[in-house]
Amino acid sequence: MRTSTGSLTQAQRFAVVGGLKRGAESPACFKGPVFDNQLSINVLASFQWQVEVVWALKAICLACHPKTKAFITHGGAKGVYEAIHHGIPMVGIPLFGEQRDNIAHMVAKGAADQLDIRAISRKDLLRALESVIHKPFYKKNAMWLSTIHHDQPMKPLDPAVFWIEFVMCHKGAKHLRPLSHNLAWYQYHSLDVIRFLLACVATVTFLLLNCCLLVCQKVFKMRKKKKK
Repeated sequence: MRTSTGSLTQAQRFAVVGGLKRGAESPACFKGPVFDNQLSINVLASFQWQVEVVWALKAICLACHPKTKAFITHGGAKGVYEAIHHGIPMVGIPLFGEQRDNIAHMVAKGAADQLDIRAISRKDLLRALESVIHKPFYKKNAMWLSTIHHDQPMKPLDPAVFWIEFVMCHKGAKHLRPLSHNLAWYQYHSLDVIRFLLACVATVTFLLLNCCLLVCQKVFKMRKKKKK
């Protein structure tokens, strides 16, 4: 199980910790910085099951552990795909950005349960964990998504190896480089296009102003003739 709680308030952190302490007996991993030193010591001393505080281990796949029962995530794309890949049901606690949409999609697919970070409590987290772990509905849907995710004509490593060898054999494969590499700096930043558009706007504005001046002059002359 993984969660990213660096931006949570102290009350929210205690709610998460309290829910996990009363939750399922399975290894848990907090991706940090999560707690201060005192809270970390108390958590490590009071937990009856393994707790590992991880400070910066983004490259480690936490959902691939064979004993992982649930995946607590903030709903980032990488974490969601990691859980889908290994068929692990999720407890989503979205924080910002696209995370709410990602978790909403997983909830709609029946592979996750969602909690509101602004109103989270120990009971809510415990309920979500128990539902995701003990109800086969979530695991079944997560494995279904994993099956779809793995249903490919070849392993992703095979085309990666092919294209690496292709580039090496053809001395950098310059014919595959985009033409943007051949553009001048002002063309790359579209400054010539911007200059052209500004010239068009300036020309149209100049013509409109001249037309308005001509109309005003004619109207002024007509009024003068009427007064005479």
